[in-house]
Amino acid sequence: MPSTREQLRRMVEEREAPSRGFAWDALMQVLAELEAAAVSGALPLEAEDVGVLADLVARRGRVPLHGAVAVPHCMPPEEVILYRALKALEAAERLDCVRELLPRVGREADSPALRELVRQLQSA
Repeated sequence: MPSTREQLRRMVEEREAPSRGFAWDALMQVLAELEAAAVSGALPLEAEDVGVLADLVARRGRVPLHGAVAVPHCMPPEEVILYRALKALEAAERLDCVRELLPRVGREADSPALRELVRQLQSA
């Protein structure tokens, strides 16, 4: 079975999400790994990974999920996904891929944390 990262890449390439969706924990793990890789700077993110992050922002964080979604967060799952994707793109210095989407994300965000992040990214 392909990894979550491979499934995300396939979703971008084929423009179709896996029929079963993504497990929340696995999706959060991949986003954490991408952000950590970008922060460390050891290796730049691969183009496919940047494409995945940009696609998650374009999709408004809406991807099919299966199983339980841990909700001890201060924002809805879609906004957690957006937040993590934007943080990874910021760390990778690849905000150019989503710059035109930032105003919409800021307007539509319910959570103060996501709105503040978007404000910071727009002014950077």
